[in-house]
Amino acid sequence: MATVVCILDRDDWQANTDNIVVADPARRTLTWVPRDLWCPALNDRVNAAFARGGHETLLAALAGLGLRVSHSLCLRRRAAEKVLAGLSVTVPVPAPLDMLYPLAPRIRIQEGHKIVRFRPPEERLEGERIHQWIGARRVLRGPSGDLARIRRQQVFVRRLLETGFDFAAALAEAGDLQLSSPAALAELGAVRAGWRFAVLDAVRPAFISGKEVLLRKRGLERWLAASAPGRLAAAVARPLRDRLLGSVLVVPSSGLRPPRRRVRLLAVLAARDEEKYLPGFLANVAPHVDGIVALDDGSRDGSARLLRAHPAVLEVLPVPVGRPAWDEVGNFRRLQAAALRHGAQWIVALDADERLERCFRARAERVIRRCRRLGLAAVTMRMRELWGAPDTYRCDGAWGRKRVPRLFAARADHRFDLRPLHAVKAPLQARVLGGFAAADLEIYHLRTLDRAEREARRDRYQALDPDGYWQPGLGYDYLADEGGLKLRRVSARRRFLEEGHGPLA
Repeated sequence: MATVVCILDRDDWQANTDNIVVADPARRTLTWVPRDLWCPALNDRVNAAFARGGHETLLAALAGLGLRVSHSLCLRRRAAEKVLAGLSVTVPVPAPLDMLYPLAPRIRIQEGHKIVRFRPPEERLEGERIHQWIGARRVLRGPSGDLARIRRQQVFVRRLLETGFDFAAALAEAGDLQLSSPAALAELGAVRAGWRFAVLDAVRPAFISGKEVLLRKRGLERWLAASAPGRLAAAVARPLRDRLLGSVLVVPSSGLRPPRRRVRLLAVLAARDEEKYLPGFLANVAPHVDGIVALDDGSRDGSARLLRAHPAVLEVLPVPVGRPAWDEVGNFRRLQAAALRHGAQWIVALDADERLERCFRARAERVIRRCRRLGLAAVTMRMRELWGAPDTYRCDGAWGRKRVPRLFAARADHRFDLRPLHAVKAPLQARVLGGFAAADLEIYHLRTLDRAEREARRDRYQALDPDGYWQPGLGYDYLADEGGLKLRRVSARRRFLEEGHGPLA
C-alpha cells in the first residue's frame, strides 16, 4: 500500500498539481515525482492527471510510470498555505543560493519577479520565505528547474519531521482536501523523519506537443544518471561536447553560387536612445532581411522616429517613456510574437550597435538550408568585438571565443530564457546536447570601438548587476581591461558595409 499526496497549483479542483509525493509505509520511503514528467497514458504531463479524471486517473498515471499507489490525497493551494502558516523552520544552506521568485507567491513569474537570497550556514524560514525556499524553480547559479526545487523541499520536510510535525493531523485540520479513501490519512500519519527520501530523477528534458517535459531515461541513459561511474563519464563528456559544438561541428556558410532567397528572414531589435547607431544599423541590416520588427524601449531621442520612417521596418512596438523598469525578457516576448505575426520563418536578433557581415543573407540562406537537413533550429554566430578601427577586432581570451545564438527558426512554442540580463534569444528547446550548434556567420559589435564606450558599457552593467550574478565567473571588469590585448584584422571578404551587402560571399 502507498499513498500519493498532491498539492494543486490553484484553489480549483480542475487545476494541475504542483507537487506530487508518494508515501510508502512498507518501504518507509517518500518519493517525489517531478510535475513535468511525461505520462504516455495521458499524452500529457503527470501533473494533469487529477484534473483530467480525479483520483482514478491519477493512480493510473502513476502506475504507468512504475509507481504502485493505492490511495490519493489532493489538497487545494490554500490548504497547503494554511498548513505552512505560523511555521518556523531552520534549514541548512551549504552554499550561497540566489533564485528568481515571483513578486508575490500567487502570481506568475512572467508578471514580475525578484531575486531571493539564502546564505550559509543556515536560514530560519517563516512566512513567505518558506514559499520561496520550497517553490522557486530558477536558480541563478547552479541547477534550476523542478528537480532542484524538489531537493530543497526534501530538506524542508525532513526538518519538519524532525520537530515531530504530524502532516496527517495538520492536513485533516486544514480541510480543503479530497481523499480516495480514509486510509490515505492513516498512511500519511506513519511518515517519520527516519524515512528514506527519493526522487524520480533519471529523466531528460524533451519537447512534446508544444510542451517542455521530462522523459524517463532508459538503459544506458538511466545508468549515466543514476550511478557514480555514469555521472563521472557524463562529467568527462561535457567539455568535449562544448568543444564539439563550438569549434568542430560548425555549419558552413560558403558556396559556389549565391542562393535564392527561399526563407522569410526577419530581424528583431529592441532599442532605447540609439539615435547614434540606428542610421548605420538600418542601412546595414535592411538589405539582408525581409523586414525588421523593432521595439522602442521608451527612447527620449529620435530613435522611434528613425525606426518608423524606414521602409524596411514592418512594425515599431512602443514602450512608454516613463517605463518602471527594464524588461529584457518581456520586450523579447513581444518582438518574437510580432515577428510571427509578420510571417517570419527564421529570425536574426540584433542590437542597434551591431552589424552583419557583407553577404550575410547569402551565407544565412545556406546555413538555414543545411540546418534544416541536420534537424537544427538555432545556431550561434561569432561575435567580433571591434577595437580601435572598423576592420580590427579583439581576439585574446574570452574576446576570441564569443558566440551568440542569434539566428533561429521562428516558432509559436518558443521557450524563453527568463534571465533579466544576457538572456539567450534562441528557443531553449533548440539546444543540442545542452548547447547550440555553431554556424560560420559573423556579427560585428561597434560599441567596443573606443575606450570611453567600453568603460561606459562596463559601468552600466556593473550598475545593473553589481554582484555579477548574471555573468558568473567573468563579471564586467574585463570589458575595459586591456591586459593581454591581441588584435586581428577582419578578412576583406567578411567585413560589414553600412550601405548594404557586398559582391563577395
